[in-house]
This record gives sequence, structure tokens and C-alpha cells, in this order.
Amino acid sequence: MRPQNIDYLYPVGFGTSIDIEDFLVDYAAAPNSTAPCWLMHIADFSLDREGQRLFFPQRLLFRNITVANREQGVRLLRIPSPYHYDLRRQGGCDDSRIQTNCTLVCDLVQLEKTTPSHPEDTDATQLAIGGRDAVPYTDGLALFPKILFRDCDNVALYLGNCAASVFFERCTVNTVGAPNFRGEIAFTDCRLQPEFAAEGETFYALASTLGTRFTNCTLHAPVVAGEAKPELVNRFGFLAVNQTLRHYHLNTALGNEVVKHFREQGDGIAPAFVAMLKSRHELED
Repeated sequence: MRPQNIDYLYPVGFGTSIDIEDFLVDYAAAPNSTAPCWLMHIADFSLDREGQRLFFPQRLLFRNITVANREQGVRLLRIPSPYHYDLRRQGGCDDSRIQTNCTLVCDLVQLEKTTPSHPEDTDATQLAIGGRDAVPYTDGLALFPKILFRDCDNVALYLGNCAASVFFERCTVNTVGAPNFRGEIAFTDCRLQPEFAAEGETFYALASTLGTRFTNCTLHAPVVAGEAKPELVNRFGFLAVNQTLRHYHLNTALGNEVVKHFREQGDGIAPAFVAMLKSRHELED
């Protein structure tokens, strides 16, 4: 779905609604293939050289998608320019709330397991929206998506200089990079375990203007170059064990390997820090 950047003399875009459901990607004819399998591949522009805005689906559903005859899963899509699309429905984001005009659901999808080099490594994500440069949105008809990941493993997501409402339910999350992100991020019953090629400074970049929330989530030891390293849990980017915790938390847990490490290396997990993991509000900063 890659239109050329020319004047077609009529509106062009990517459909009104796209559903990919109960779909098997079978690599029986190419079992040694390691090429990424993208469920959607779209143009990298949303405004053509004539000033015409491409239209974008108000609904994207990826559900129950599996891969056979190779272990490597699939990726979703890249949307490098969400700023100028015409959704034909109003959306927007201000300092108080976000109004979405597109729903993107990824439910029970066998995602490719990637190994990012840092949280903003867009080459190692299954879904990337926006980019490194701040670009103003044309108006409320541009893309303001609600994104839901449900029952997915190895999620790696990039949200750069964009606005969205993002929810994770019962997922394992490798990394989320959200520089200059406007909107909200919520994790429910998720396991966060970054797996990176090298240590780096941080594994997650989760700051959001409307709040980042964790409910009944577990923070596991980072995996670096294939080795679990519980001593690097403080590089998650939002906690320092026994010292500080950022964002909203309700019943956040530390993985057994992390608890064991701090018990063996010191006095364990301090009661005051346990209290923060049980319940913490952003206004407590």
C-alpha cells in the first residue's frame, strides 16, 4: 500500500477499516528466511508534494495471527508521519486529555522477537509512530490513535514526537521508547523484561504528558547479550531500587531474580520501597 508522491487527481490513502484476523503466515517454502514480515507496509509521507493529505483507516485490527515453519514472528507497521493524515474524524491532545480518532488493536499476534540497541531503535520495533524530529500536527483530523496490545509477547514499540493513547494488557514488553510523547500509557497485568544487545543507559522511555500507569505488573531482570542481569534493573528508566519510583503504580512486583539479587548483595528490598510498589501516585514527586 505504497502510493507514489504524485498528484493522482483524486483522494488516495489506506482504506477506511483494515482487519487481519485468524491468519497464518506459513514459511514452509522458505523455512530459512530471516527477513522481517510486515503486516502492513505504507508510504512514509502523509502529505504529498501537491499538498494533498492521504486518508488513513479509523480502525486497524490485527488478531490471532501466527507463523508456521519458522520461529520468527511478524511486525505490524511503521507510521513515520502521523501529522498530516485526514482521518475524517476529529481528534486531538491537550494538557488535560486526548481525543482519539483511530483504533489500532494488536491481539494474540505472534510478534517477532527483536533485540534493540536502545529504546529509540526503530529498526527493532514491531510498531513505530513518529520520528526523532518534532513536527506540528496540521489539525484535529491528523492521526491520534488509541493503541491496544493484548496477550502479545516481545512487544517493542516506538512513539516519537507524537500523540496517542496506549494500553498493554497481559503482554510481555521488551521496550517502549516514547521521546517527547503526548498522551497516556497504561500497563495492566504485564511483564516488563527488556532484552537488549548492549547495556546502554536506559531500557524504557515512558514519560507521558497525561500519565504512565502500572497495574499488577512485574519487573524482571534485563537480558543483555543473552544473559539475565538483575543488577541492571535500575536502568529501566523509572526506578532505583530502595530509592525512587516514577509514574503511577498499583501492586507492582519485582521478579524473583531481582529480589534474590538485592537480598544477596545487600539488605533486600526496603519496606518504604515496597510501599511505593504497592501504591504510588505521580503527585507524590
